[in-house]
Amino acid sequence: MSDRPNVVFVSSLAHSGSTLLGLLVNERLGGVGVGELNVFLRGWQADRDAIVQRPCTCGVPSGECPLWSRALAFADAGGARSDADVYAAVQQAVVELAGPGAVMVDISKRPVHLRAAARLAPTTLVLRLTRDVRSWTASEQRRVRARGTGRGGVLRATAPAVALRWYRHNRALDDAAGEIGTAVLPVGYERLVFDTSEVLDAVEAWVWSRLGGPDPVAGGARNHLIGGNRMRYAYLETGQLRYDAGWMRGGPLLSLAAAVAPLHAYNRRMVHDT
Repeated sequence: MSDRPNVVFVSSLAHSGSTLLGLLVNERLGGVGVGELNVFLRGWQADRDAIVQRPCTCGVPSGECPLWSRALAFADAGGARSDADVYAAVQQAVVELAGPGAVMVDISKRPVHLRAAARLAPTTLVLRLTRDVRSWTASEQRRVRARGTGRGGVLRATAPAVALRWYRHNRALDDAAGEIGTAVLPVGYERLVFDTSEVLDAVEAWVWSRLGGPDPVAGGARNHLIGGNRMRYAYLETGQLRYDAGWMRGGPLLSLAAAVAPLHAYNRRMVHDT
C-alpha cells in the first residue's frame, strides 16, 4: 500500500464551479478535500503567520487544523524548498490523517499543480470541469468591467474576446492533462447544478472503477478548505445549490460569439453531452 494518497484533481478555469464540485465529490468519495493548494503554497512561502490564522472549513484556524498543522510540520521537518516539496508534505499529512488508502480531492485547477500531483500520487484522476461559454463569458465580462477597462480593456471585455479566451484556456487545460496521460472525465457545470445526483453517481462510479473501489480502512470524508470561492461556506451551511442565470439576459453579441462553430461544438461536447 502506497505512502501517498490517490488524487482526484479538478481542472477548470477560475469561476467555473471547482469549489462546489470538489465539495460534492469529496462527500461522495469519503476523501480528504484540500481545496486550492496554491493558497497554502503562497502562505507557506510568504506569510506563515497569516496562513496559520486562516480559517479552515473543519472549524478551526489552519495552525490548529489536523491536516494543515501536520502539513506545515512535515514541510519544516523535510526542509521544503519548493512548491513540489510542500505538495509532498500535504500528501504525507493526508495519509497520516486518513490512512494510506485515502483519496485526496484537489481543486487547484492549474496545470502546474496537476503535474505535481501526477508526479507524486500513485494514481491521479482528472475531473475536467467546464462552465457553459455563455455563462462564463457574461460573468467574466462583469469582472473585467468591475476592475476597470483601461487601455485596450474595452475590447477585452467584449463577448467575442472573452468567449475566445474561454476556448483557448480550456483547450490548454485539455492539452496539459493529455501531456500527463492521466484518465480524464469531462464534467459540465450546468449538468452538475441541475442533474446533481446523476453527475455525482457517474463521477463516483468512474473514480472507483479506476482505483479498485474504496479502501475499507481509509478515514471518513472531511473538507479542509482554506481557499476557493466563498460559497464553500454557504454550501456547507445550507446544502443548497444556486445557479446564476443572468447570462440569459445577455445581448445578441453574446449569442453570436457562442454560436461560432468551434466554440459551439466544444461547449456542447464538454458541458452538455457529458
